[in-house]
Amino acid sequence: MKNGTFILFLFCFTSWASAQKVIDFENFNLPLDTFLNGSDLKGGFKAEEVFLPNRFTSSSFGDFWSGWSISTMRDSVTSGFLNQYSAKPASGFDGSTTYAVGFGNNGLKLSSNVEGNIVEGLYITNNTYAFNSMRDGDAFAKRFGGESGNDKDFFKIVVKGFLKGQLSPDSVEFFLADFRFDDNSKDYIINTWQYLDLTSLGSVDSLSFKFASSDVGDFGINTPLYICIDQIILSDAISSADTWNNQPSIRIYPNPSTERVFIDANEAILTWQLFDLTGRLVKSGQNQREIELIELNNGYYFLQLNQNKYTITQKILKQ
Repeated sequence: MKNGTFILFLFCFTSWASAQKVIDFENFNLPLDTFLNGSDLKGGFKAEEVFLPNRFTSSSFGDFWSGWSISTMRDSVTSGFLNQYSAKPASGFDGSTTYAVGFGNNGLKLSSNVEGNIVEGLYITNNTYAFNSMRDGDAFAKRFGGESGNDKDFFKIVVKGFLKGQLSPDSVEFFLADFRFDDNSKDYIINTWQYLDLTSLGSVDSLSFKFASSDVGDFGINTPLYICIDQIILSDAISSADTWNNQPSIRIYPNPSTERVFIDANEAILTWQLFDLTGRLVKSGQNQREIELIELNNGYYFLQLNQNKYTITQKILKQ
């Protein structure tokens, strides 16, 4: 490997691996078993560099909210709408006190001083109300798997990134429940905190969260549309995705991938190099739109592309 290439790789790798900031929700200093649901009409909650929008309405029929709430509720048992603020693990990630509860398709925004940074990931889990509804069924939603246990049900969240109003080419999906397996013993509903890797979205100034479910009726999804999140991890690196966003016709897909990735570009890719996380060059080539990964070990790699005046490094995941 040429020294210049190695130095460039080290720069790219360091920017991904260092200067992380973990944003939790402990700064709200909520007592245990309480919540904030936006009744102060401030329109959301600011947790350091992250803003979580909230929409709150009070009427003669009751109080309603959507977007995000902040919670320290610990009820992992009680079913039904009245327990909408609890996370199924009965705490935040790693036993912490406070977390955020999302209701309905929503999103989050980064403050102006970190716009264009990378949201590396966050921890996610099911809300107790949604978990119990999928496990048992209720007056509005079905029991996942049905009476036979063979129904191919699922409940997932799809996360997309935006930068300056432009949608990132990649999205990340996470299954909160998945009953699509032929072997019913593999069916699951998430009841622990799970890490959701979002690095493939690249540089962003906001994220959107959209639900999808197999249980859909005349008025939309029947499954309660709730998630819980904690510990959002930001990097101060400005991803190469910012360059991609300036050229919407260029993208690398699918990511993650099991066998190969494709390069969709409006100009020729002159050369490309693929590095593992140690900085070792594992593959290289030129003038290609398809890169085989099947012979590589599973894990993260850095794909460096050279196209005219641009040199772009993209993190990809081989599964």
